[in-house]
Amino acid sequence: MMPICCLCEQTVGTWRADAKMTACSSLLRVLGAVGLDADRHRCPTCGADDHERHTWLYLSRTGVLDPGPGKRALHVGCEPALRAKLARLAFDWTFADESDLERILGRCGAGAFDLIICNGVLPAVADVEATIRILALALSECGQLVTQSVYAPMLKRTLAFTGKPTQKAAQLFFGGERHRRLIGSDLAQMFSAVGLRGGPYRHEDVLPGVDAAAWGCDSREPFFLFSRHPCLTSPS
Repeated sequence: MMPICCLCEQTVGTWRADAKMTACSSLLRVLGAVGLDADRHRCPTCGADDHERHTWLYLSRTGVLDPGPGKRALHVGCEPALRAKLARLAFDWTFADESDLERILGRCGAGAFDLIICNGVLPAVADVEATIRILALALSECGQLVTQSVYAPMLKRTLAFTGKPTQKAAQLFFGGERHRRLIGSDLAQMFSAVGLRGGPYRHEDVLPGVDAAAWGCDSREPFFLFSRHPCLTSPS
């Protein structure tokens, strides 16, 4: 199968590598960090990265994007190609940056959103527990939350420093100059603490038979989906 970008629906001769990804530290590679694959990164047509493409595949093939009357949705973060695709769907969308979360909740109130997508947010925020509480409060009773992140399942607990790291340290330990932590296998516990269920669902369980390489994704990247009620089958 010729590689294809699911966001712009164009065939791809060669994915564009990302210099920052290529410079991923040996420490992160030893830790088996997921989400730092430079080989299947940017689409040469629309510029979408592998996380955006994988998110779209996960969303579109699990029913998370099924339309509903007045369904309200929030997309937080910098994902222009994914955002453009989502904007065409029949949802009442709010688009925001991570710094806008508290303001949006104050304006919209608790339970305001039936779907929240906040990829790449948790590694960079100052207070991850507070952000998770805000997200849970903003989610409706039957709402669903998607939060893809650079992830090291080998870590029993999320790795963080006592203070804000330097850019060099953030790149070395966390995989991004703006990152403050490397998410570990305790992410599901952090969401469980605020009443949400779910966790990392494996690619092969959510997308059986889908060739990740052909779609420009990393099969090791799981689907992070949470809600107040059971989401899919048992998380991995």
